[in-house]
Amino acid sequence: MSRLDVATGFSLQNVYYFLLFLLFLPFVIILVSAEQKDPDSLCASQETCGKCLQTSKCVWCSTNAFGMNGQIVRCVTRDKFQREGNLWCKRSDVIDIANTMTILENLPLSSSKGQNPIQLQPQRIKLRLRRDEEHRIILKYSQAEDYPVDLYYLMDLSATMEKYKEKLSELALKLEEAMRKLTSNFLLGFGSFVDKVVLPMSNTHPKWLENPCYTGSRSLKFCAPSYGFKHELSLTDNVTLFKVKVMESPVSANLDLPEGSLDALMQAIVCTNEIGWREKARHLLVLSTDASYHIAGDGKLAGIVEPNDCQCHLDEEGYYTHSLLQDYPSIAQIHKKSREHNVNIIFASPRKKHTRVYKIYQNLSEIISGSSIDTMEGKGQNIVALISRQYEQLVSSVSMMDNKPSFIDVKYYSRCLNATEKLMEWHECGGLRVGNVIEFEIVLKAFECPTNLAERQQILQIRPRGINESLIVEIEIICDCPCERKENTELNSSECRERGTLTCGICSCNEGFYGKQCECEGHEFGLGSQNVTEDCKASNTSTEICSGHGACKCGVCNCAKRQNPQEVFYGKYCECDNFSCKRSGEEVCGKHGKCECGRCNCRPGFSGETCDCKETNSTCIPPSRENAEKSLTICSGRGDCICGKCHCHEKDKIRYSGNFCEECPVRKNRNFFPLFYIYQASI
Repeated sequence: MSRLDVATGFSLQNVYYFLLFLLFLPFVIILVSAEQKDPDSLCASQETCGKCLQTSKCVWCSTNAFGMNGQIVRCVTRDKFQREGNLWCKRSDVIDIANTMTILENLPLSSSKGQNPIQLQPQRIKLRLRRDEEHRIILKYSQAEDYPVDLYYLMDLSATMEKYKEKLSELALKLEEAMRKLTSNFLLGFGSFVDKVVLPMSNTHPKWLENPCYTGSRSLKFCAPSYGFKHELSLTDNVTLFKVKVMESPVSANLDLPEGSLDALMQAIVCTNEIGWREKARHLLVLSTDASYHIAGDGKLAGIVEPNDCQCHLDEEGYYTHSLLQDYPSIAQIHKKSREHNVNIIFASPRKKHTRVYKIYQNLSEIISGSSIDTMEGKGQNIVALISRQYEQLVSSVSMMDNKPSFIDVKYYSRCLNATEKLMEWHECGGLRVGNVIEFEIVLKAFECPTNLAERQQILQIRPRGINESLIVEIEIICDCPCERKENTELNSSECRERGTLTCGICSCNEGFYGKQCECEGHEFGLGSQNVTEDCKASNTSTEICSGHGACKCGVCNCAKRQNPQEVFYGKYCECDNFSCKRSGEEVCGKHGKCECGRCNCRPGFSGETCDCKETNSTCIPPSRENAEKSLTICSGRGDCICGKCHCHEKDKIRYSGNFCEECPVRKNRNFFPLFYIYQASI
């Protein structure tokens, strides 16, 4: 045989095997799919009414019927009930509690100047949610005209900031003038800080305590004694008083480089009454410093081990009284409290953008949601422009937030200002003006039934960041059936041979009895006493008793125990388990879901056979370079968002790349290889 014959024979043989593989591929897929339980099986495996209602789209039959009728499957899908109706169960005996919504307060949007604005509609609703079943609500937002603004200026008054203090005083009137153009309802306040007066933060030698700027035998400069934080002026419309207070506040000094910025931030945020924060106003807090900050844990260097309690501690003169009693707050605490109190922080750095200090606060701004950062330049007019710019950016956008518990999922969808745009998962919109109405479609889902009964009642707040208006959602999670309540059960029922309690049409047998009607006696199911009956077979065509995973006695399956106690068989016929689902990263359901009857029930935000696919398009939307209005174009319009990642298109031999398909295209050398050649080469 020639080389050509050998090569040809080898090639044809490989093609034959490849075609054979394609022929059997559908059967392989069918076999793999068959391992996954369908919704009907998942419902049928639920043995109580409560478990049935905790399974999505399942309904329960509470008919008190035994004998032949007792063979009915108690829990089925809604679809099956709609198809079979009374053939399965009398409609009057079917328990199917659906999600319901009641609107409690629904005042229309209002932004008339001089009146109390209403920027959210509706204002209060009541929801009854079944586990794993979504409910959608529409929330409208419209920016109010002339909305009140509270601005609190928090300044580092260490010696190096003295020239910026003078600039702020000089620019007070210009600041007021600029803000009055944005809103006529404007208040201004002032506070200052240095650091904790204790080693190693400050020099505690008597000479330095008296004058922190002391440099030797003769001091060339006098500074006021150091302090942690001082509230200088409550929010007021008296700009002249603000100017005087800033000028009268003396500079001080400390020993190390970082300052007590976070101590001051916490007090300025949480001291609502002392600062004068108004309930119906936008809260702006400007932090101006040229140094880095101390963080939680640094206090231990001075022997201060008590954690920050996030409470207000100011004396009559406005000084922070717990500076030496509590550690600095953590960034997480600042983030949490700024959200709770609707405070938008603006970091104003005298340092240029390439410096270390600027980058430190830039990183901090990225962590604290709702905050921003810019530089103070030139003669200080930039301070006015900075605050005006940040305010305009703030009011021209809306970002939704909530206080959901861990077992409730909340997703936001919107078209923003583009009514023809596809509805996408997005919680913020930009480019807003007074009169614009934005609609958010909010999807809520309870994906767990808390064991603590009190937690099944929740008060959820959904609101725009920085605004003290919210949609109040009273949530009741439905986890039980009405027929399971004590008053609806029948103790020692005749239907249960007076040996058990009749609950939702089934018998819960007393100790020592079992069986459908508690007709059998005993405590243990044993293989030796196995009584094979048709009642223990999943179907008329099945030959397996208890699905091969248990023993049958008196028509009841007792599921086998696994060596791992966390792995269990369950269901009427032991047909289900919580461990045989597909794995991702060696974890059942990829750590993002629960294995229920052979199928992965994914947690919100994930999907797929192994729950490793992110259900969001927000990670496929490129951020705006200016960090203001964000584009809502998925993958820059050049790709599809699949599992939270952009898969770029190819057109005319051009393919874009990058996380958002934003990078410059390159041409590909597209050589065509027949499929069987590629398959042969792989062999």
